This record gives sequence, structure tokens and C-alpha cells, in this order.
Amino acid sequence: MHFVSKIREPELPEISINAITVYPNPTTSHITIDIDEKINSVKIFNITGDLVQTETSNTFSVENLSTGVYIINVVTSKGLNYSRFIKE
Repeated sequence: MHFVSKIREPELPEISINAITVYPNPTTSHITIDIDEKINSVKIFNITGDLVQTETSNTFSVENLSTGVYIINVVTSKGLNYSRFIKE
């Protein structure tokens, strides 16, 4: 007896790489995200993938972050956007 099953893949939001502008980059104290859509959430990950900060606005402080490279994940109603920035 053989069973054939069709698995429907979940719908994933569109992912854009560098569809956002993050400045100043590098930074020492704050960053601003330039994007045309309303931001739902911002997640900042260190280079090893650990979530280190979350935000909901387009300008915020990163003074508490250590020096290094960070990945920024911005969620809007149109999908996910990724970029990176350097904290000096």
C-alpha cells in the first residue's frame, strides 16, 4: 500500500535584501531606518545570530550594543527587509 500526500508549503512574506537604508553607518549612538512602509517591528541580531535588541520605531539608540557588526531585520506589512550596520 502506498500513500501519496501533497504537502502545501506555507506562504512566506517577500524578503528584500538591503531594501532599507540604515544610517549613520557606522554609528556610535543611534541609527535611523529609511523605508517607505510603516515599520511593524525591528530586530537586531549580533553576528552569531543572537537577538540583542528589539524596536518599533525608525530611529533608536544602539549605545548599549558592543562594538561589532549587526544584522537588522525590519518587518513591515509588505514583508521582511534585511540590512546590516557597524557599531563603533
